[in-house]
Amino acid sequence: EEGKYVIYNGKRYCYNENVINILCMGLDRSLNETSEENIGANGQADVLVLAALDSETGRLSLINVSRETMVDVKKYNVNGQYLGTEEMQICLSYAYGDGKETSCLNTMDSVSRLMYGIPIHAYAAIDLDSISVLNDAVGGVTLTLMEDFSRWDSSMVKGATIKLNGRQAYKYVRSRDVYNLESNNLRMNRQKQYLMAFLQTALAATKEDINVPLTLYQTASDYMVTDIGTSEVTYLASLVLKHGISAADMKTVPGEVT
Repeated sequence: EEGKYVIYNGKRYCYNENVINILCMGLDRSLNETSEENIGANGQADVLVLAALDSETGRLSLINVSRETMVDVKKYNVNGQYLGTEEMQICLSYAYGDGKETSCLNTMDSVSRLMYGIPIHAYAAIDLDSISVLNDAVGGVTLTLMEDFSRWDSSMVKGATIKLNGRQAYKYVRSRDVYNLESNNLRMNRQKQYLMAFLQTALAATKEDINVPLTLYQTASDYMVTDIGTSEVTYLASLVLKHGISAADMKTVPGEVT
């Protein structure tokens, strides 16, 4: 019934009407690759995280979707004419649109289809070039490096615990070896780790100053396409503060790389 009920592993689940679902997208507009994946000039949604916020409890669950997940994507020509659907990587949904609202809506459709048709209430798409700026806006993010980047930065040794500056954060979140089949999964693990550390840092700062979420929103605005307003950002942040967030609240949609 349009996502209200789901039968999974023999059990029937009812959709929680208190949940606000927001699709968060990290955009790659570089188009440096020369593969057939580069459709149009509007970029791809390289990072996809569905944020499910329970307005009753304040619990925030983050669902990470691999950019390589194969789904039916709505296709459009350059004039915006609908051409039907085709199975392809979910990251390409963003390419079929204007690089702004229609690209976001098309990606929302693909993610909703993957998630049994659940409603998605809002979106926030941000250029990955903003990583450095947002990292420094919270004073840096501290974590233990999961992979070795010492060839690029001598302080970024696997296993080292460091506070990343903006340049380091960008490298840590963006880099992957395109010749390694598992490279995106390895990068997703780093992105999950970084995102959790960033959110915890931002939430700690918000407890001291309730204006931090609004400041981050304004910092990101030059890099972002969203239908979430400033008043809504403050409201959503206040809900998350009720419960806090931990690594256990982030899941990854399972799949096999072939």
